[in-house]
Amino acid sequence: MKQWTTEARRDAAAKGWALPDGSYPIADRDDVRDAVLSYGRSRADRAEVKQHIIERARALHAVDELPEKWHVGGHNVAYQRD
Repeated sequence: MKQWTTEARRDAAAKGWALPDGSYPIADRDDVRDAVLSYGRSRADRAEVKQHIIERARALHAVDELPEKWHVGGHNVAYQRD
């Protein structure tokens, strides 16, 4: 798991790569995987965290890193278009 400095987290948040508080920074496929693993320990708004992870996975073409059980209406959210 990559270690993010406070400054790197702020920069990632400014770019939209992390949540506004710098949590869940996702810059690459490995970060998507790490974020999914960390999701269960989240103390933040879980719906917001999950949506962020999905959006970053889509942007990085890493939806295959998302759990299959992340479904909405019977469809895997990773493959739904906005």
